[in-house]
Amino acid sequence: MRATVLVVDDEREFLHGPVRTLRGTEFAVITAEGTWSGVDALRRDRFEVVLADRWMPGMTGLELPGVVRQRPPGAVRILMSGRADLETALEAISSGEVFRFLTRPFESTELLLALGRASGRERPAPPR
Repeated sequence: MRATVLVVDDEREFLHGPVRTLRGTEFAVITAEGTWSGVDALRRDRFEVVLADRWMPGMTGLELPGVVRQRPPGAVRILMSGRADLETALEAISSGEVFRFLTRPFESTELLLALGRASGRERPAPPR
């Protein structure tokens, strides 16, 4: 069975990369443009992993885990950002709500490894 990943970003062009990377792997990907679309998706479906942008209008990717946590059994959260500052990474990790912090741009293999670990699938299949 494929693990389902929700990718949330307010910039549409950043949604395409994870979709391409995960095509042909053991991960099914659903995208949401912006936090409120992400909240709607979380209300409709269950996800093993939520990959969210850190900086979005309305609600940050760091705040989104509070919504995720309300849905049992709870998805593992990965935060991504184009801003590679130490403060953001420490805030994400120390909150206890984020499994991993990825700095954009990141390599396909880095994303696959993070998703594999987050979903309990240590060796995800390579993209085809």
